[in-house]
Amino acid sequence: MNKKSLRYFVPCLAMALCSVAFTSCSDDDEGSVPTGPTTTFDGKQLVAVGNYTFRYDDRNRCDGVSYYNDDFIDINYDNSTIYLDDDFDELGGYKVKFNGKGYISNILASWNFSEGSDRYNGSGSISFSYNGDRLVSQEMNSKEEYAYDGERYSYSATGKTTLEWRNGDLVSGSMRYEEAEDDYESWMADEFTVTYDETLANPHKQFPYVLYYLLDEDYYVFGFVGMLGVGPEHLPASYEGEFSEEGQPWSESYSGNVSYGLNEDGTIDWERLNGSTYRYDYYTAGGNDVYGRSASKMSSIERAKKVRDMFMKYRNRK
Repeated sequence: MNKKSLRYFVPCLAMALCSVAFTSCSDDDEGSVPTGPTTTFDGKQLVAVGNYTFRYDDRNRCDGVSYYNDDFIDINYDNSTIYLDDDFDELGGYKVKFNGKGYISNILASWNFSEGSDRYNGSGSISFSYNGDRLVSQEMNSKEEYAYDGERYSYSATGKTTLEWRNGDLVSGSMRYEEAEDDYESWMADEFTVTYDETLANPHKQFPYVLYYLLDEDYYVFGFVGMLGVGPEHLPASYEGEFSEEGQPWSESYSGNVSYGLNEDGTIDWERLNGSTYRYDYYTAGGNDVYGRSASKMSSIERAKKVRDMFMKYRNRK
């Protein structure tokens, strides 16, 4: 299995949010209704990166994300809940907590649905921890009891990502996920390093696409709009890493270079990675323009399955 193909095993935006059980390492107190972040880059707000589009409320907080025309995500700051679409509240949505700076610290989800004679009942959690303004770790836990084809099963998963920063730049990361289904256990691990050209300054501390690619989880999409802390002092120039998994006699090495086009104010105009170019679009903060796309309507079963899928990262879906 190619490490960089794993993203496509889970619906792109269902992963944009997970669940939660832990607290942030930030010194800031958590609040149920954050005042931010209202992240701007030289007075502009980011409205698109590649095929992701971001929407803002009248307080300039990101309150929605779309991917192409599908899987619209809404954030309701009044009740600290994230919804996959306008009527997702019938399944409870994802409960989210923010620290005092408006960074996401915790998200919690659960699911309970039937499909024919099959029944699924589970929950999952993810926490994000910060050192000041920079994300330093992320932990995930999930569990499920389910009946499938007349048989009963149990499933659990844990995962942790640790990030190392040096002189304001993210220089390495390590990730390990472990899963257990009844008596069968498996694991997957990934380690990467990032190198920088100190002439490539990142004056607005944006979260570049290459870091989203390396972290390999769609909920890092919120890094683009400042909801997971600030980005590095410089723009990454290259990366390399190694991915391995249980039962495979090999490990996969990967590497790549990154190039950028910058606007006059130093914001990223485009980023080229692995032969693909990702454009960045902005508008003046507080403007009246409307951004975002309409959600595709899903049945309650489809929405519940999207919630469930996010916490079963590598396993074949039942």
